[in-house]
Amino acid sequence: MDEVDQIDEVLSDAGEHKARTRRRLLDAATDVFMALGPAEASLADVAARAHVSVDTLELYFGSHHELMNELAQHLYRRSFRAYPGRHEGAGLQAFFRAYLDGQAWPETRLIWRLGDVLTADSPEGPDAAYWHLICEIEKRLVDDGLGLDAAHERALVLAPALLLVARRAAFDLATDVEMDNFVDAACRGAGPGRVL
Repeated sequence: MDEVDQIDEVLSDAGEHKARTRRRLLDAATDVFMALGPAEASLADVAARAHVSVDTLELYFGSHHELMNELAQHLYRRSFRAYPGRHEGAGLQAFFRAYLDGQAWPETRLIWRLGDVLTADSPEGPDAAYWHLICEIEKRLVDDGLGLDAAHERALVLAPALLLVARRAAFDLATDVEMDNFVDAACRGAGPGRVL
């Protein structure tokens, strides 16, 4: 093994170590924020749970606000992978049902709570989860034969409605009947030739 290969190997190992440490810190933050609440939990609480110093935690995330933001994104990406994908033939109805069922997961509730704390400071900031949801709905409508412009217009109407029902579901305020009625009505209204 020449010197360049050795350096590449060392850098690769360092990158893997950093990624593992980052995941461990996010897992610790998940546990602490679920137990204490995002606004109440401190960096010291998370660091203690992860068995690292606060300085190490700040090296990875900078601040309490950045940690909450990174954790919300991490949990959102992880939870979204659990929903049926378009490549699996999951249309709008299957996606809506899975999305609403996923609101009962403790991690999803934490995403909502993190979002509440984060947007309290800057409610005008971009909401990546909202726009991602619009894109997912839009793609499924296009897959069902709707033109892109019409799919986009309908997704702009359906996404906030889905988020309202999802928030109710996340905090056990929506019944199964309410969620089923929403899915059925939204899918009927979203079909080709329909006007929302």
